[in-house]
Amino acid sequence: MEAPYWIRRVLKDIATLFGHANDLFQKRWELRGYLDKLISDATDELSKEALAKAGHNANDSLGTVQFNILTQSGTGHDPIYMISLWLSGRSISDYMNDLARKLYPLGTKWSLQTLASRKTDGAMKVAGGREEAMK
Repeated sequence: MEAPYWIRRVLKDIATLFGHANDLFQKRWELRGYLDKLISDATDELSKEALAKAGHNANDSLGTVQFNILTQSGTGHDPIYMISLWLSGRSISDYMNDLARKLYPLGTKWSLQTLASRKTDGAMKVAGGREEAMK
């Protein structure tokens, strides 16, 4: 901003790469919005089952479904972001094992948990354990 003459001195090949990078950066956010919508729609398809398993009325509107990794003793709840899992390109087991190694001391036994809430009150209740979350 203080010395704009430097911009004109950037080699044309590098400037072209910056232009492509800018286009890709913009496209990435657009595609991220589409992906978030696909994940949201897929989660909504689970709503009746998740609400019922959490003890809510299955006819209520789903507020949210959340997946957590936690220690087997029930502490250390950390959310699992579906987009991160998908972007990793790894299996659920591999992703979870790596995540557990990053979050917990070596040798800590971990599990998974699914939580669901109704749109009306937002109260999160357990809708399943490890097997349901993996599914």
